[in-house]
Amino acid sequence: MLKLARINARFSVRIDETVADAKSYPSVQPAAAPPRLILKTTTFHARRIGPTLTPDRSRVLMRPFRPTTDDISRRIVARVMAMPEKEVTRSLDEVLGEFSNRHERVEDIFRKHFELVSLHLAPGAPPSSERQMLIGAYSTHEYSPESAALFNPSIVPHPDQSGLPKGAQRFILSLRATGEGHISSITFRVGVVSVRHRIAISKFMAGCRQAINPNIKIIGCSGLVLD
Repeated sequence: MLKLARINARFSVRIDETVADAKSYPSVQPAAAPPRLILKTTTFHARRIGPTLTPDRSRVLMRPFRPTTDDISRRIVARVMAMPEKEVTRSLDEVLGEFSNRHERVEDIFRKHFELVSLHLAPGAPPSSERQMLIGAYSTHEYSPESAALFNPSIVPHPDQSGLPKGAQRFILSLRATGEGHISSITFRVGVVSVRHRIAISKFMAGCRQAINPNIKIIGCSGLVLD
């Protein structure tokens, strides 16, 4: 009679095996328990030292104003062309005085927007430089890309670190913003971290001339409206 008592249940057993045969198999040790991971925690205190990023509807971009029809554009251009030169100078001074405190290179923007509607000029002598800028001003409107929300900040070193004291760092800050019409935008700001770890962030939104991607419509270096 075969004696199969005390045979390790983890091995298959043939009916012609004896206890000695079964015990001749190499013993199997139970798997070692995984090492315990001991986490050491360190308590530290964080203190706000820089500006707080909140949605600011006063930060606006200057976008081309596009009426619903070309006929409206022609009438706007014709109305400015009919203004006396003294009125053109006075109106332009008022516009520049209002816009210059929250935009950079306002005159360049007006000239650029004039080029967009110059095809609606009647044949004849070209308008003066001041009148061109005033036509460009009539073809401009402001847009607030972060009037509703501002979130998802990301920061990288600026490629231009010139003109900074030793130990300071210039950076580019990107954020996602939600503006008028619930349009999502990516806004960019430039800032500097001082040697004493103080943070200063630029105030203005600068304009751009060329889109990086054909699916992105640029309304300024500080605001890219995603189509």
